[in-house]
Amino acid sequence: MVKNGIPLMVMLVLGSTVGNSTASAVTILGGSNYLTTVEDTFVDFSLLGSPLGLGLVAFEGRPTGPGDTDTIIRRSGDGQLTGTGDTDTVDIELVSLSLQSVSPVVIGGNTFDITIGLDGTAPSLGQMDITLDDESTPSGSFTSFFDIFFEITLVDATTQSVFQTFNGLSPLRVESTGNWTSIAPLDYVAITGTPGDTMANTHDPLTPGYFDFYVDGLVFTAPPDSSAQHAARTSVIPEPGTATILCLGALGMGIYRRCRQGY
Repeated sequence: MVKNGIPLMVMLVLGSTVGNSTASAVTILGGSNYLTTVEDTFVDFSLLGSPLGLGLVAFEGRPTGPGDTDTIIRRSGDGQLTGTGDTDTVDIELVSLSLQSVSPVVIGGNTFDITIGLDGTAPSLGQMDITLDDESTPSGSFTSFFDIFFEITLVDATTQSVFQTFNGLSPLRVESTGNWTSIAPLDYVAITGTPGDTMANTHDPLTPGYFDFYVDGLVFTAPPDSSAQHAARTSVIPEPGTATILCLGALGMGIYRRCRQGY
């Protein structure tokens, strides 16, 4: 049978193909998340069996850029989410970590600042489960884990010279929970690239059904004893006024330290 010049069998086949389409409703593009450490970040060295004789030490970010970034997570592939409530798993890597103790600590009668970074001898790999909670404005939640190969450096609090670095340590398994959104935060750090660029957090052009992934709050913990916790948010570019205040603050601290040291 022919209808409007189109064979009925062809119309049935086309209708069947469209009705049974398996294309994903939402595709989260692979890319990087540029993060900034916030309050409630700590390491309890006593639970980690540290030979340093330390207890709980609070940490803050030591920005390496861009913006106030001190932590970078890279998602190596796309996430395919077929509808609200669906979850997909992607491979991830912690490619940058730069933390420092909020206050100096005393070890063996000497005062040190402590920094934590990645040990470059092995990649810090893991996986992330991304869940779609809102399909209309793509957003949702996620969980992840990493095996972090890290190093700890003691820095003389007075001279700021490196005293000792501990590396080759056993990897630390951490798990994280957080929320994500496809809408870029205000004044966020934008690293642009075309789809497929895993260094970018903002991809252009975005075709219908494809979205970027911005972290709207994240907490890493080291289970089961909560020996460490790292809280973070998406990095931003400081406002000019804020940047000026930070510079003046750093200058003031430098003058204060010199006066205290008798220079």
